Amino acid sequence: MIDKRIKVLDIKSDFLSSEEAISKVLTEIDACKLNKVVRVLLVIHGYGSSGKGGIIKRELLLRLPNLKKQNKILDFIPNEKFSTNNEKYKNYVTQYPELILDSNLKNLNPGITLIFLI
Repeated sequence: MIDKRIKVLDIKSDFLSSEEAISKVLTEIDACKLNKVVRVLLVIHGYGSSGKGGIIKRELLLRLPNLKKQNKILDFIPNEKFSTNNEKYKNYVTQYPELILDSNLKNLNPGITLIFLI
């Protein structure tokens, strides 16, 4: 990663259960908040072999709105929505221009979610 404000968390490669994966993401969010340098957590969770989206992605996307409501995260964007047609995209690319250079984010890969930290 180009910028130390952005951290990649690959939970796909660990072959974790959905509970373990979500726990790892939550732990990493807390660690990044304590670190006070990392502002974006790029989570590689995979998309599942069914073609309909994996259970880890579904569980993560169910949890993130509550974390946002509780002010534990600022925002999140599933990578397939991280495009020039999305206002959030424009805002975050202005703040973190290195995101558009990241090879993980190209092609709107649905196996990735960006979490923006407070």
